[in-house]
Amino acid sequence: MSDRAIRRAGLGAAACFLAATHASLAGQTPNEKPAPPVFRGEAILVAVPVFVTDGSGKAVAGLTAQDFDVQDGGKPVPVVAFQAIDVAGDGALDDAGDVPVAIQAAAPRQFLLLFDLAFSPRGSLTRVRQAASHFVRSLGPRDLVAVATYGRSGLKVLTSFTLDRAYVARIIDTLGLSPLALAPADPLGLSGGDTSGTNDAGFDVEGELQEEQELINRTMVQNYRRNVLDFLGGLEELSQALAPLRGRKQVVLLSGGYAERAWTGTDFGATPEQAFYQNREDPTAVATLDRLQKDVFRASGLSDVVIHSIDVKGIEGPVDVGSPTGRLAREGGATAMRALSDNTGGRFVQPRNDFGKAFEEVDAVSRHYYVLAFEPAEPAPKSDRPRALKVRVRRDGLRVSHRPQYQVPAASPDPKAAQLVAAEAIAKGLSGGRIGLDVVALPYRDRDGRPSIPAVLRIEGEALAAAGRSARGEPLKVHVYGYAIADGRVVDTLDMETTLDAARAGPQLRQDGFRVLTTFAAAPGPVELRFFVRAGEAGDTGSLRSSVTVPGFAEDRLVVSPPLPTLAATDKVVGWFETRARPPLEVPFRV
Repeated sequence: MSDRAIRRAGLGAAACFLAATHASLAGQTPNEKPAPPVFRGEAILVAVPVFVTDGSGKAVAGLTAQDFDVQDGGKPVPVVAFQAIDVAGDGALDDAGDVPVAIQAAAPRQFLLLFDLAFSPRGSLTRVRQAASHFVRSLGPRDLVAVATYGRSGLKVLTSFTLDRAYVARIIDTLGLSPLALAPADPLGLSGGDTSGTNDAGFDVEGELQEEQELINRTMVQNYRRNVLDFLGGLEELSQALAPLRGRKQVVLLSGGYAERAWTGTDFGATPEQAFYQNREDPTAVATLDRLQKDVFRASGLSDVVIHSIDVKGIEGPVDVGSPTGRLAREGGATAMRALSDNTGGRFVQPRNDFGKAFEEVDAVSRHYYVLAFEPAEPAPKSDRPRALKVRVRRDGLRVSHRPQYQVPAASPDPKAAQLVAAEAIAKGLSGGRIGLDVVALPYRDRDGRPSIPAVLRIEGEALAAAGRSARGEPLKVHVYGYAIADGRVVDTLDMETTLDAARAGPQLRQDGFRVLTTFAAAPGPVELRFFVRAGEAGDTGSLRSSVTVPGFAEDRLVVSPPLPTLAATDKVVGWFETRARPPLEVPFRV
């Protein structure tokens, strides 16, 4: 298998893992009628995040829905839902109970830090990691962040989008050479597991970068071009992998850029430096580069991916390991990086040694932003045809950045994206879907004084019966994910699969539904429970979020727990499932 084929296979396997996490935004309460989701089944609302900046590149606040004009396929459409987001204002959506799910799902800021190990100065990458770690820890309370690298083995996604800042910072410190990056502790990859130990012994990031330097310094022009083409192919595939995730995906490319002089004619009898400085263009190579760059721009626009690029060389620094001459990327790399940013709606940050300020420039673009929702101009837009999108602001001197087109996928999502869909609903805290859910959850302290949250999740019976009919007599498969999240950290998870004999359960299942009994580990304080259910061949889904506050149980006081549900097994369809909490929790239920 070729290097490129291996990279493609690795990226494809990482696609679901990549998009497993997102920040929580305020969702609907369990009793509210769920709003129709965007890009799921019928496309009732299309939600579009819009960045508006002034001449200095800073985000513009204070705009309203009346300040925007939207055209869908060249036809004006009204803005039917609107949300202004202030990153510093925690809970911007919490007071808006009527915010559609489409807005909620598209609203979080999502950053993916992409460290380019192939075309970047070794010393600068060491310094930029420190600034990146600080940037991650200082993000807004609902921002999401992920990490990836590009090197000799291609594109590697190291973390999912997550709120677990400490986990991401540790991954940045090692650039994925720690096993923690490859072994998430929960089924959807929302957290990095136990963080009590150290993880820096035995992982040589500098050695990895040194190998990159030695490899590239031995590479002739032809191999260098192949590396550039693979790099662009990786960016295109990254955009495609991010496409199912709603909202803007802001890729922060940390790179020295590739040298434009690599696309000149070459005399293979010359030294690498002589070959690079010949001034005869290779028309075939130039055409290939141009085509691949346009492919990146096209995929980014369709997937709502923005590429911000930070030139990691700084004003001065060591030899550029991305060029056999040590000078070419310094001369021309910035041009390539600027093109990636300018053509995807991102920001190019000029070379500087203060990387902290460079991250601040990227952050400033979206400190304030807007999410506009509209109904498509066509009653039933085709899923296989991208539609042009244009958003204009009715004020002079402002720059508007938004996705240039959108595409409505098929009504039945690709089975390969099933985990991704579950992760998005859980991590964004969405409530809705074809399968109705409700939950009863109460704080509890066991005989050993450990706090927990017993929960009874009820899955709507009529929806399960309908899913069972679609199974054509086969056992009805039901998959349930449950998460307990506190202060942006995953504290416990449930990942269960079971089958139901819908025909045998019959009227009882339709009338009363299926109940899932479980108990989550918890600590004193507010905890959010989030559930996602998928059932049947058609993959009908439902999601739900609920909040519980666990009191601080005093060790020297008697605690009387409230009454807990008692279910008769003879007239209910019930299943008990354990979470991943260790040690096993006491079960307060009786069935």
